[in-house]
Amino acid sequence: MNNLYVGDVAAMALTQRGCLYRLLGDKESAVADLEVAAHLGSSFASRVLVQMNPYAALCNDMLTSMMTKCATGDQLYC
Repeated sequence: MNNLYVGDVAAMALTQRGCLYRLLGDKESAVADLEVAAHLGSSFASRVLVQMNPYAALCNDMLTSMMTKCATGDQLYC
């Protein structure tokens, strides 16, 4: 069996289990599974990890706000 295929299946399974752990409120287990899935190449797991990181979420909110203000012509941010 091709190792890449096994890695893809493992990444999908770990991503799904990580999301279930997150839904159940078990952040530690969710992060552990999602980190392995991201390492195996799951871009979705990577995005979920970023969403779970409060500092990354804050940075994303600030960047989105700045880009919105810039797009609407607020010269202070452009």
